[in-house]
Amino acid sequence: MKNIFTNKLTLFFIFCLIAQPLYAKRIRCWTNDEGVFQCANYVPQQYSQLGFTEYDGSGRKIKDIKAAPTSEEIAERERQEEQERRDKEQFNKDRAFLDIFSNEREIETARQAGLKAIDGQLRSLEAIIEGLKGNVKAMENSYERSQALNASKRQLRTIQRDIDSVKKRIEDTKDTLQKMLMERDDTNKEYDAYIQRYRDIKRRRRGR
Repeated sequence: MKNIFTNKLTLFFIFCLIAQPLYAKRIRCWTNDEGVFQCANYVPQQYSQLGFTEYDGSGRKIKDIKAAPTSEEIAERERQEEQERRDKEQFNKDRAFLDIFSNEREIETARQAGLKAIDGQLRSLEAIIEGLKGNVKAMENSYERSQALNASKRQLRTIQRDIDSVKKRIEDTKDTLQKMLMERDDTNKEYDAYIQRYRDIKRRRRGR
């Protein structure tokens, strides 16, 4: 079968040489919709995107023109390019992360430093709250003594206003304390995520 095809192709090129200049020096060959091998000095439009082969006038192959990619092939190539872009972006992020933390011990050290700073602020806030509570107690005692001494209503209102002001400071400080406790919890979660990320990076790199 191969010999028959070769003989036909040879006869075609002999015909092309005899027919010069009717045929161009370059001959294009393709397969039509019925699977028949055809040649001419140009490729019909309906086959030009399906790939063809160019030969010179002596029948020597010059080059193969690949078929234009299908929409599915284009979509797959774009998907691969997007994946490569994401992989490169992830690699750069991983490298930047490892520049900060080269091992889990460094992550834990940073965690403890962050928690220590927060704990110091928590102790300060707790001390402030206790001090303010003492002030409230003292002012309430002062209010009771003033009542016993028949102090004026104006004096009593002033003392009560001071008591209310300090109580508000206590509530505001408690709110700040609660936020700091939440920040402490978030810090722990953040460093837990760092450790998991570090392990994921190491696992990805081992898999390459």
